[in-house]
Amino acid sequence: MNYDQVLKNLQTLLEIPLNQEDENFKRIVPLMFQYADNRIYREVEFLATTAVTTGQLTANSRETPLPSTVLVLRQMNVLVPTGYVWADMVMRKTLERVSPEALDMFWPTGSAFTINTPLEQASRQLLRGVPEKYAVIGTSTATFPQTLSYIVRLGPVPDKAYAVEYFGVIRPALLSATNTETFLSVNYTDLFCAACMVFASGYQRDFGAQADDPAKAMSWEGQYTNLRASAILEAGRMKGDMPAVGPVAGPGAA
Repeated sequence: MNYDQVLKNLQTLLEIPLNQEDENFKRIVPLMFQYADNRIYREVEFLATTAVTTGQLTANSRETPLPSTVLVLRQMNVLVPTGYVWADMVMRKTLERVSPEALDMFWPTGSAFTINTPLEQASRQLLRGVPEKYAVIGTSTATFPQTLSYIVRLGPVPDKAYAVEYFGVIRPALLSATNTETFLSVNYTDLFCAACMVFASGYQRDFGAQADDPAKAMSWEGQYTNLRASAILEAGRMKGDMPAVGPVAGPGAA
């Protein structure tokens, strides 16, 4: 379904006349879609929401910001060697994720230093090079301490500005008048509308009544739960986590 079709169906389910401009309903539509998207994507891992985001490391810097579009980092690749024009000459080196404590123990330094002695030369070879491991930590700024983001810490510290790939979970754009179709609105319309109805029913009858009055919102919560279970099964088959079909009965089976 597209944006207009979803809105019309929700207005019908919520008993809002289609020829009536309900300003309050129009104002909660973005919140309703955001609630539905966030809840479904947090509870069901679809293969379609995993993607590769490219970036570039900074030479002699042990930390690099994780792209804001990557919500869950599942794999990180460094492309080596650097500087080649032909793509078939470049190979991916998959990094191993470790704890920040382990990374700091084995690669404690992150700043460049001058090489004057053979010992310092040997130390540089151990502490600089193509990264092998990474850890993810949180960070905030002094100006906006409430604005949190993620930093990827590397070991060894990259000696060159290597190209890098971040493979992980992303959040698709919300359904809107300008983004008229989304993965959920097209492929999981029933699940998406059920999630919207949980939010919208609470809006109509206030969220405080949901626990006391097992009416509209709680009924849609049960419907959403059932639909989510089937979506998890289908998403698992797509990822290869389970058989594509159920067991086949043998000869003579009832």
